[in-house]
Amino acid sequence: MGAKIAQCDFLYLAPLAKSIYYNLVFEIYSAKEGYIMS
Repeated sequence: MGAKIAQCDFLYLAPLAKSIYYNLVFEIYSAKEGYIMS
């Protein structure tokens, strides 16, 4: 039972963590690009 709940949490949290990670990378990349441009 506990393992099934953990699996559901993982399936829910994995895409969430991935989207947060990509947002963070995009923010850093944009900041670098802006810094280079200016």
